[in-house]
Amino acid sequence: MVAVLAPATNVVSLDLVPQQPSVETSAPVDTASVATSEVPVAPVEPQVTEYAVTSGAAKAEKPAAKKPAAKKPSRQKAEKPAAPKQATPDAHDHTDSRDHAHGLSKDVDADEVVEATVKAPVKGYGAVGVTWDEDAEVAEGEIALQVRTRVGGEWSGWGELTYHDDHAPDAGSPDAELARAGTDALIVGDVDEVELRADAAGELPEGMSLAVVDPGATVTREEGPAIESQAPAAAGEGQAEGDIELSAAKKKTAVKPTIYSRAQWGANEKLRDKSSLRYGTISAGFVHHTVNANDYSADEVPGIIRSIYAYHTKSRGWSDIGYNFLVDRFGRIWEGRYGGVDKAVVGAHTLGYNDYAFAMSAIGNFETAKPSQSMVDAYGALMAWKLSLAGVDASSTKQKVGKGTFQAINGHRDAGSTPARASTSTPASATSARSPSRRRAAPW
Repeated sequence: MVAVLAPATNVVSLDLVPQQPSVETSAPVDTASVATSEVPVAPVEPQVTEYAVTSGAAKAEKPAAKKPAAKKPSRQKAEKPAAPKQATPDAHDHTDSRDHAHGLSKDVDADEVVEATVKAPVKGYGAVGVTWDEDAEVAEGEIALQVRTRVGGEWSGWGELTYHDDHAPDAGSPDAELARAGTDALIVGDVDEVELRADAAGELPEGMSLAVVDPGATVTREEGPAIESQAPAAAGEGQAEGDIELSAAKKKTAVKPTIYSRAQWGANEKLRDKSSLRYGTISAGFVHHTVNANDYSADEVPGIIRSIYAYHTKSRGWSDIGYNFLVDRFGRIWEGRYGGVDKAVVGAHTLGYNDYAFAMSAIGNFETAKPSQSMVDAYGALMAWKLSLAGVDASSTKQKVGKGTFQAINGHRDAGSTPARASTSTPASATSARSPSRRRAAPW
């Protein structure tokens, strides 16, 4: 597959290359069926239920209270687990075999590993995630989290629940004031129950909690993207005499793609902290992906985004959804964090670089499948347009981003490298890089 970006006068070819023969293409996409979409007619209130996770025989109980922040922000703290009657914890109900230290660093002594499990019911097209107290420092490799789901009487196999310590707001930012550490949200879909299994070196982090998200039901209507496509404007076009001309306006911008608005995925604006909205600069873009199956329907996408939004705000304690944009397998682009799609809104996605870059998240799991061509095309159009607004050439291989040097387009794992040097690696995904520099893979 090849996607073509056309930022200003340059063309960048993105050759997607499977890392291994077992990688499959995501489910076929009928793009003709999504010219319009079923979207909510009003804001939707997602429901988040929290379950405490403790070592040994896990119990549904309220975890230790988080230490109060030095400065009390206007928004509420991330929700803490209650004691739901539906919880059915069980530390020993393991029907399939698994190394109890699976996913932990090889340096961890097996005798020091502690384990906990807990089960919880799931409603709606559900999502789950695990959080813990921010001051309980946990490095990747010191904790391993797996989940499985039940439909009727049948349990699925165990799957990883992703934790990356670079998926976080920057220290000192409004998002960080009440933040809880944790995993990405995992979309589990229409299932009856979920079970979490946690392994940790020495002890579990303080305040560990399993969040189960119901995106909420809603009445829908069919409509097209609210934010319409726009051809590039010539330098100075639309400016009155005497207006200050922005430097980015002096350069040709790429075509603005159509974008579905926050209202079109049912964003309840009461969940975000309006006082935390900030603007920075854009020197690069980072690409993330959500953690879920790749066969979701077009109508399920708004609920998936609401689940991520609720998990980020209610469980992680962030001021808004962390990503600036989300792209689905049908090639639809969705507005993420509030503040204006054409502005440099500071998100909470790539630790250390949120003030200097934007991020999009591809909805799907691209460690197991290649993205659809529709998604790749939308990703290319979005990156080309957004970077061109800041006068950034999408083919650039050396961009100063905060204290680091990166390509114009990067995988989020690139930011986990030493900030002082450019990263040329691609995160573990269904793609790998090719040379020369103008023919590099989409950095999922």
